[in-house]
Amino acid sequence: MEERTSVIVFWFSVTSSLLALTTLPFGWTMPQGWTLVLMISTGILGGIGQILLTSSYRFAPASVVAPFEYASVILALGIGYVSFGEHPTVTMLIGSAIVIGAGIAIILRERQLGIERTRQRKAMTPQG
Repeated sequence: MEERTSVIVFWFSVTSSLLALTTLPFGWTMPQGWTLVLMISTGILGGIGQILLTSSYRFAPASVVAPFEYASVILALGIGYVSFGEHPTVTMLIGSAIVIGAGIAIILRERQLGIERTRQRKAMTPQG
């Protein structure tokens, strides 16, 4: 069974929102002014990102797409450094290196497996 991207993203958003609402009694306050604008912008851009990421799973195997999702950790480190002056700790840098290395390893492995599958298909007889 295949669901449309809009359905998947809608239910992901509903579930995430309901889970986020459970934190309401623990000190949530209404953001004011510029903070509210930034939060709404983040929500819109995050929604667009979720739609694009969900759509990407239609065009490539999950094992190829998933490592790019983890690249958001690296992007967050960069944005924190540039925008907020946050300096990454040694632990963060080691973790980032592990994420990058694992992503590259998966991409290379999937490429090699794809080459092998193509070779096997060419070697098969028409009868199977």
